[in-house]
Amino acid sequence: MIKVSITIDRAPAIVWDYFTKTENWIKWYGGELKEVVPGWQQGGKLIWGLGGASTISAIIPYVEICISGGWMDDTFKFNNIGNIATAVEIIESDPKGTATLKDGGAASKAEWEKTIRKFKSYIESETKNELPDIKPSVESTTKNTIAPEIKTVTGNGETIALAFANAELQIPKNSLILDKITLSEPIEKTIDIELSENQTVEEKFNLLFGKTYLLKKSSIKNEGKKGFLGFGKKLTVYTITFTYPAIVQIKFQV
Repeated sequence: MIKVSITIDRAPAIVWDYFTKTENWIKWYGGELKEVVPGWQQGGKLIWGLGGASTISAIIPYVEICISGGWMDDTFKFNNIGNIATAVEIIESDPKGTATLKDGGAASKAEWEKTIRKFKSYIESETKNELPDIKPSVESTTKNTIAPEIKTVTGNGETIALAFANAELQIPKNSLILDKITLSEPIEKTIDIELSENQTVEEKFNLLFGKTYLLKKSSIKNEGKKGFLGFGKKLTVYTITFTYPAIVQIKFQV
């Protein structure tokens, strides 16, 4: 189990509101969250941009949410500090089944520490610790003036350079590039997995991770045994290395 925590100088209502806006996830989490169906409620499905889905297995709005995936569960806790700040804690469960982390979770903890710092930075830079002012809309007196249109695109790839190249393919010709941001660097992990009888490495990998991660290599660690009448049976163990792709964002003017 991995735990990381940080204090954000915003009230829990503001932190929760930022957390539950899907468009914000690609900034701090590093992966695109397309939608939550039917919504932020128990049993809701988080649909990821790279494919696959996770399930909200428990939720107390403004306080706690547990998101369950095929490999492990992530719990986010939001503890109120005098209605002016929030102590955020992220808890990553141990891998499900027989999967293990080769480094004892050191790399995962380092990534979560980086993620939670980004979460704090984006919230504190993009929000105020107060309710937003509600002002009547005013029709622009320059409605006939066509302002330049600014858009953003995201891309992913095994390297940051490849991710930017994939993002640039989505940008119309003659557009002006305004900014390039690396949202998430590629992450590589090595773990051991057990295969059931007649199961391939690819089948087990897709069962655990879907299309979110990329399998790079695998090698057999322990050969399985069929046993006799159920006695002495051992599953085949493989060591696999996989990556989460780099994710980038480009802002441009049409």
